[in-house]
Amino acid sequence: MREEREKKVPNSFTSETVDLIEKKTQADFPFIQVDGNLITLTMILTDPDQERISKSTLADLPVGTRIEFQDEALLVKIGRKQDEPARLWKECFEGYLPNALNHIRENHKKLILNPKKVKQRFQNFLAGKN
Repeated sequence: MREEREKKVPNSFTSETVDLIEKKTQADFPFIQVDGNLITLTMILTDPDQERISKSTLADLPVGTRIEFQDEALLVKIGRKQDEPARLWKECFEGYLPNALNHIRENHKKLILNPKKVKQRFQNFLAGKN
């Protein structure tokens, strides 16, 4: 992130956000929390980055997704603790490129699972099983 700032990459995070991320990740930080059927994704961001991200990247979230700002973070909330289990889906954009997949195949082959194993692990995760 600091390299992006130095290279003046468009839409890179502010130096203040990068410093804040570094500070908060020194300890356990709850980036993803599951409470009943509420999933909360937390992004550490200062106010200027919260505003920019919420206007651009987060403008096209699935129906039912809520955004909250709290303690120098942007929270994306899906579902509610007491809700019945449901499915949330969104089609990928048509410009998908497998650049990350190529990197994973070259450097982290053990992370790639066949679709059946992925489905089983996902079901176990949602059911609270290890």
